Amino acid sequence: ETLVIGGGAAGVAAAQQAEGRVIVLEASPQCALASDRGQGLRVLTCTTAVGLYDGNYVVAVERDRRVWHIRAKRIVLATGAVERPIAFPNNDRPGVMLANAARRYDLGAARVAVYTTNDSALDFPGAVATIDARSGRRVVDTLGEEHLEGVLLDDGTTIACDVLAVSGGWNPSLNLWSHRGGKVQWNDRIAAFVPAGGLSGVEVVGAAAGEALPDVQPVWLTGGDESVTFLDLERDADLAELRRGIGAGLRRAEHLKRFTLIGTASDQGKTSGVIAM
Repeated sequence: ETLVIGGGAAGVAAAQQAEGRVIVLEASPQCALASDRGQGLRVLTCTTAVGLYDGNYVVAVERDRRVWHIRAKRIVLATGAVERPIAFPNNDRPGVMLANAARRYDLGAARVAVYTTNDSALDFPGAVATIDARSGRRVVDTLGEEHLEGVLLDDGTTIACDVLAVSGGWNPSLNLWSHRGGKVQWNDRIAAFVPAGGLSGVEVVGAAAGEALPDVQPVWLTGGDESVTFLDLERDADLAELRRGIGAGLRRAEHLKRFTLIGTASDQGKTSGVIAM
């Protein structure tokens, strides 16, 4: 009766409240729920929903095992949100990473500085410095050769660090919603797109709906050398390249995507799409 896509807190809550037979799809190897056939609950970990079609038909891939074809009366999208970077010169230097990614590493004795536009990264453990863009401070360059050795701020000061944990805000994961034809609208509070309107038999909950995400004061442009200000880090697509596309007369996002390749990497624009637009 119910298919829940996403096994985080919002997905678990939706599954527990659902009636009848329930399937939960979770892309990671762990989920707080476990299958309980007696209660009509089946949990598939390492399983990614790759398509949402008319008639609430979903195609999902269970890693190294099988492809699932599922049709449900009700679909709950609890797909979460993806942290996005901030564009500034030399933001591709080894040691610059998303704050949420940095939390997952054993950084040992590395000196970690935090650069953020929101509250989600403020509690980073052991940070030697926090650069809060909401106070007007900006990172305008990174220092080092083969790896990060420090950052340069807009007031001319430098901060020595081995890791720069960056949080430019959070983008709700709406690829399945959009695939099914759902509309989106801009939300100024989180500086990102959220679902708009409705789809029959489909609902969006949790961070995917923009709920419980922190307020963001976005930083879109920092200045400096635009040829090393990367928007899509996997494609090495920079701000100068985007400007060349606009200068050539391209205006629509689909055309600029093909000119610059922004959004064509493995994350399909989840981290680069909003900052490029």
